[in-house]
Amino acid sequence: MSVTFQAIQAEYQRLQRRVRLHATLIWAIRGLVLGLTVACGLAIVARLTPLLAQTTVRNLALAIIGAGLSMGLAYGWLRRISPQLLRRQLDRRLGLAERLTTAFELETALPSDLVASQRADTLDALAAVDVQQKLPLRIGRLHPTVLVMTSILLAALLYAPSIQFETVAQNQQVSAEIDEQITELTEIADQIQDIPDLTEEEIAELTEPLEAAIEQLQAQELSPEQAAAVIDQAAQQLQRESGVDSIQQETQALENVGAQLSETPTLEQAADALQSGDLETAASELANADLDTLDAAELDQLADALDAASLNSATGELAESLSAAAEAARSGDAQAAEAALADAADSVAETAESAQQAEAVAEAAAEAQQSAQSAAQAGQPSQQGAGQQAQSNNGQSGNGAGNATDGGQSGSSGQSNAQGQNGGGVGTGSGSGSSDGSDQSGSEAGDQSINQGTAGANGERAYEQIFAPQRIGGGEGIEVEVESDVETTQGNDILAETRSLPDSDETSLVPYNEVFGDYSQAAGQAIENGDVPVGLRGVVRDYFTLLEP
Repeated sequence: MSVTFQAIQAEYQRLQRRVRLHATLIWAIRGLVLGLTVACGLAIVARLTPLLAQTTVRNLALAIIGAGLSMGLAYGWLRRISPQLLRRQLDRRLGLAERLTTAFELETALPSDLVASQRADTLDALAAVDVQQKLPLRIGRLHPTVLVMTSILLAALLYAPSIQFETVAQNQQVSAEIDEQITELTEIADQIQDIPDLTEEEIAELTEPLEAAIEQLQAQELSPEQAAAVIDQAAQQLQRESGVDSIQQETQALENVGAQLSETPTLEQAADALQSGDLETAASELANADLDTLDAAELDQLADALDAASLNSATGELAESLSAAAEAARSGDAQAAEAALADAADSVAETAESAQQAEAVAEAAAEAQQSAQSAAQAGQPSQQGAGQQAQSNNGQSGNGAGNATDGGQSGSSGQSNAQGQNGGGVGTGSGSGSSDGSDQSGSEAGDQSINQGTAGANGERAYEQIFAPQRIGGGEGIEVEVESDVETTQGNDILAETRSLPDSDETSLVPYNEVFGDYSQAAGQAIENGDVPVGLRGVVRDYFTLLEP
């Protein structure tokens, strides 16, 4: 092979690399456009149906774009073109008048002056060509235009708000919250299994509602409200099975026993322990009571205290043991009295153990209740922001004034402060009343205005005034004043006033403690039936606890 032809081949390879580089650039842009187009299609589907989260769609879009670019680069660089076709294209684009094609066709020809002259002419023609001008690494306007348009479209699809993205994010949050609650319920079940001195049957009975709730949460796709209801039902059942109410009654009974036994110096330490709730110490003091040193009078005094405790405070086996101890002490049998007190100590120790177990189970039920509240709040990311907005804008104020209809009634004024439960806004209100003894048609309630931060220049607007009508028929009615020194059976009953008949001069008074139980029971039934939202059940319970007479 002649030196001249080797030079032609080297120049041809240089031109071939430039053509391949230009093709790679074109196909890289095409691959990008293809990836952007597929990513736009994915984003459109994700915005129409709640399939993927916004972050997931963005990551997939980036992966698709990267894959399109990689495929475009690989295809552009590795794509093979027929050598004969490439040489003819170079002859045409460089204006070589078929010199390059002819030189390669004469590659195997015998050396001659004609061949040498053709090759030299081809080299001269290649040297005279401006390759950068004839083979520029430029692309047309179409590819960049399509690339920019698809990029803008994809950015809008990926970053513009979408209800489907919000739905998927909320569902993921709910699913994560439910998984967390499942974990918490499992931990609560493990805590119950670790409670000492529980039998296997008791453990199975206590963990059964938790395990049932876990199965329901795992087997079904539940809404936050449904998941909260499942957990809350398990918590209520666990609370009932804990027996904490009966234990509290027994503990209260033991405190009363301690009050009765405090009258005798012999059992003073045991009595103090019972009154303070230290049942273990009380059991130890009762079991170690030494009655041998007591004389007959002291034994009689002890017997009287034990009788009072067994009759008025103690129940069950404890009452029987205290009664037996009293009988033995009254008969002068100190050893029998000590044995009976030891039996009473066993009863107190059993109550102490049961109280510890009930307290542990009640704590587990409280944790389950907290899990129910957390599940109910899942999927509500804007709740905190709404509460903050209410805290800053929901200050309320009200003023009211009215004229009393009873001429002998004196004016009064009062102020009250209330804090909103959710928003945190604080409102104040004041009212005053006066009487001149002549105006018998004055309204029972004056004007009230409530400002709430929902409109207006300062984010506030006033509700319509609240009006309370006058007495039906325009009559005076009967004013009832409840005296503070009313004599009742318990000394602290509260009487509720009811309306009297039109033609009657008498007033009906109902003891407050007689009607409270009906309302409290109705509220408890509503909570058990699920009529009260989970987040408000604690508020309702606390409300009636505070009102309890």
